[in-house]
Amino acid sequence: MFLPFPNADTWLKAVLFVLGYIIWDAAYTMANVPYGTMLNIVTEDPGERTQLSVFRSIGGALGGLLPGVILPMLIWDKVTYPEEGALALWDKLADSLQGTAIKLQDLMHVPNIPNIFFDENKNDIAGKLYEVGDKVYSPLTGAQFEILRGDMVFWAALIMGIIGLACFLFMIKNITIRGNEYTQLNNEGGQKVNLIKSFGTFMKNRPAVGCTVAAMGMFIGMQSATTANTIMFATHFGQAQLSGVVMAVGFAPMFIFMPFATKLVKKYGKKEVASIGSIAGLIGAAILLIFPLCPKSAQLIVYMCGLIFFGLGLGFYNCVSWAMMGDAIDYQEWKTGKREESVVYALHSFFRKLAQGIGPAAVIAIMGTSLIGYEEKLGTIGQSVTTAENMCWLVAILYAISAVSQFVGVALIYNIDRKTLAKMNAELAERNTNAE
Repeated sequence: MFLPFPNADTWLKAVLFVLGYIIWDAAYTMANVPYGTMLNIVTEDPGERTQLSVFRSIGGALGGLLPGVILPMLIWDKVTYPEEGALALWDKLADSLQGTAIKLQDLMHVPNIPNIFFDENKNDIAGKLYEVGDKVYSPLTGAQFEILRGDMVFWAALIMGIIGLACFLFMIKNITIRGNEYTQLNNEGGQKVNLIKSFGTFMKNRPAVGCTVAAMGMFIGMQSATTANTIMFATHFGQAQLSGVVMAVGFAPMFIFMPFATKLVKKYGKKEVASIGSIAGLIGAAILLIFPLCPKSAQLIVYMCGLIFFGLGLGFYNCVSWAMMGDAIDYQEWKTGKREESVVYALHSFFRKLAQGIGPAAVIAIMGTSLIGYEEKLGTIGQSVTTAENMCWLVAILYAISAVSQFVGVALIYNIDRKTLAKMNAELAERNTNAE
């Protein structure tokens, strides 16, 4: 997907990227669907399922946060005034835009931008001439210029791919599946799957739908908001390099909660714990909707406070989400007498992927409308202060949509509370005993 051909035509880059994405996505699905359904054939014990869900969440969070923190530091460069002067600054900017759709001549039409390069090196922010090593500020937003190093993205993707492969091979080598339970639980073998009928059955599986709505909301927050978040930090705060660090600090409560997840679930139940977390997420979303109204000096602090509450709510849900989905698969067997774990999980994964793909694409489309005013041809350098402020509102609204979706999914739709779970497990155990 990220093969570096900076001088290739745009159509060729698009073809290579789309083909690469299709191959990656097919491989991802082939690995992820059976991986997710293994939860039910490793153990039937609710407490052990919660533990597996927690540790899967820990691995997933670390796998997402580490590149999320490190990548912005590697692929974004803060612009400082070079010793060679304004023309060298111009050349550096031209090199950074090579192979992109952004053209320097478009930036030259943005008010005050040409002054940085041609008007005696004037620093509009400080009211004096630039000196060697000074931060170069946007005369539009007051944020320091940052440029994206596209050449680093390929190597980052390659290294992450190798690490991901090593982790999967380690899991495959060390996982233990209980063969007798697999034979007993998985009665799908040899049966033809009617996708339309399976989809209809899935939509009647209320806990599976609840898990899916919550997961789609989670991806809106984790993927769509993150896409807009990077642009917001580059245009509004001038801190694209630190955007990942801020996100990590905001989601730190997730890791604080994880050691207590199993005990809390054992005492109160999965749905109950996830519902409490979704309320914390709503509080975080409310704070995030306030931060664009604050003075700019306080915005980052308020933003962090909102992220902490949102991250706490996400931690509550994320730690039990896979165990909840395992119970939803059991629920379908309980209600229909037929176990379709692969189909149920595949449809759940499909909707997750739908949110993961459509969400960021929709955000980029919204950014280009008059509501936000982001002009792609100007990159992060030529955006107006109004656009930068609009990006703050877009990020806040995306987190709010995410929090509401999680609350609706786990608190209102998902219906396997502690009492229902006990009844379901007892009746399924009795059926299996009678079948033997």
